[in-house]
Parts: sequence; structure tokens; C-alpha cells
Amino acid sequence: MASAFQILCKRLSYYCLVLACSAMYIFSYFVNLVRLFVNGKRCITKNRASPPSCLVKPELGVHGYLTLKNRNDLKIHYVAKGKPGNPLVLFLHGFPEFWYSWRFQLQDLSDDLYVIAVDMTGYGDSSKPQNLDRYHVNEIAEDMKEVILELGYNSCILVGHDWGGVVSFSVAHNFPEVVNKLVVVNVPHSRSFKKASFKQLWCFTYIYFFQLPFIPEWILSSNDFSLLNYIKSMANSNNFTASDLEAYKYCFQKGGFTFPLNYYRNLYNQVYTSRGPFKKIVPPTLLIWGVNDPICLLESGRLSLEALENGKIECIENASHAPHYDQPKVFNSTLMKFISS
Repeated sequence: MASAFQILCKRLSYYCLVLACSAMYIFSYFVNLVRLFVNGKRCITKNRASPPSCLVKPELGVHGYLTLKNRNDLKIHYVAKGKPGNPLVLFLHGFPEFWYSWRFQLQDLSDDLYVIAVDMTGYGDSSKPQNLDRYHVNEIAEDMKEVILELGYNSCILVGHDWGGVVSFSVAHNFPEVVNKLVVVNVPHSRSFKKASFKQLWCFTYIYFFQLPFIPEWILSSNDFSLLNYIKSMANSNNFTASDLEAYKYCFQKGGFTFPLNYYRNLYNQVYTSRGPFKKIVPPTLLIWGVNDPICLLESGRLSLEALENGKIECIENASHAPHYDQPKVFNSTLMKFISS
């Protein structure tokens, strides 16, 4: 066990990183803000009282809610398509996203499957517990396990992207009996950080900035949520339209960023206070990786294979951090091949 001195050193190094990275990101933000004012491009936040039409398209599926009795009546919003009773594929989104990020999968994969995309705890129209500790990855994993059971299934094919992938790893680790197969998209297993390159660690410096209270929410929401425009920087930006961007802005104007950011704000407890022996992920696992991802590098995906009992990685060319809507046809084909194998 770590001594009190070692724990103190870890805490001090952690807070130093938070301060240093936060100063860097805040400075960068204000430099960009000055540029906007100089160029006369200041943008007033638009009031979005009703959802854009793309969120209520019938071809995306049927909206519903689950009440998780074993989780203090937590309410989870979901969109479902396909026939109940068919094999369940449960999709978990990343940050800053919501159920709509799986729109191409909801439309195309429901013939022989029952596909469901949820708003994870704290997002969209799902419940938003006030307690920070409630957003620890193990808590969210238990929520998602209860979602599977509440839908009337004993197990499912679990697909997670970004933070949804982190949660999916945790579900498969803590509750392997509810995961027939696991698919994780462009996010590394925490085990890979032990061998991560400096370049990869540098790409994650924003995580330390997110530890600050209030300021990240303010910056993410400012200038009419302009930072959400980064999603347009995907390799295939044609698959993220102006209407899609409005849907994202509507979601986060309505629900805010605090609860989604609380996932990040629990990372200290997950990384620095974890205990117990390491155990590999048991269910058969496919890692799908957009090779042009500037955040989660391909090297981290390959390192993550060491954490899998039965895992493999499939790379998608000309795809960035979100290959499921960057190259949806290739992604869906890769996913279906794994499901049917």
C-alpha cells in the first residue's frame, strides 16, 4: 500500500497539473476571444426553446424512458428501433454528445437487432443526480447494467464511444454476465496509460482543465457553444450538418455541461485511489479506431489490447475521433461482422 507521503506527493503533482493545464487553456481561450472581437465575429447565444426537427425523425426510432428502481428511481431517456426480443445492442455515447450521436446506427442496424441509444446519466433528458460522487465510472456502469435488465434482457452487445467506452469497459469488468460482446470506439483502456507516450498524455491535458469548477462550463457555453463546432473538424464533416450542430447546442443549452463534466471530475478517484489486482476484460471485445483521431491515438488502442482476454482492433481509414458518424457505412459493416461472428 502507498504511504501517506506517496499519497501526498500524488495529490500535489495532480493539483500542479490541474493549475498548469488550466492556465494554458484559459490563456488560449482569451486569445481566441480577443481575435473574435478584433474581427467583429462576436456571437450572441441563441435561445433554443424547442428541439430541432432532426431529433424527432420517426426513422430514428421511438423515444422512451426507463425508471431504474434499484438506482433510486433514476430516469434514463432512450431511443429504440427494431423488434423487442431481437438481440439487444445498447449504444453509449461520449462527451460532449447524447443519444443522437448514434443516429446512423439507429437507422441502419435495426432489421435483425433491437438497437437502443441512451442519454447516459447526467445527459440530455436523463436524470441528473446532484452528488458529484454519483458520476464515478463504477456508478454509471451500474446504471447501464440496470438499463439492460430493465429492458427485459439478461445480456446485450454493448457499444461505447469515448466516455461511453470507458463506462462500457467498466460494465464488462464489473458485470461480465450482462455483456455478450463488447465494442469500444476510440477510447483506450486505463491500463494503456502505464505505457502511454508523451504525445498521448499531452493530448489529454484538457482533462486537468476540466477539474476546475465553473470555468469549463462557462467557456464551453460561451459564444453560442462555439467549441461544439470542433465536431465539424472530423475527416468527413459532411456527416455533421448545421442541423446536427443545432441539435447538440439545444441539448447542452437545456441540460448544461456540469453533470457531463462530473465524469471527468471523478477521474482522480478512479486513477489515483484504485485498489485491487488488475483483471482482464473477459467478454469478446472489438476496438474500432478512427486512425486520424487527434485525441485518442491509435497507439493507445493497440496498447489497450493487453487489457483484453479476447480482443482485437479494427482500424477505419479517413476517420477521426467518431468513426461511427465519420464513416458510418464502414463502421456499421465492421460492427455487424463482429456481432455475427
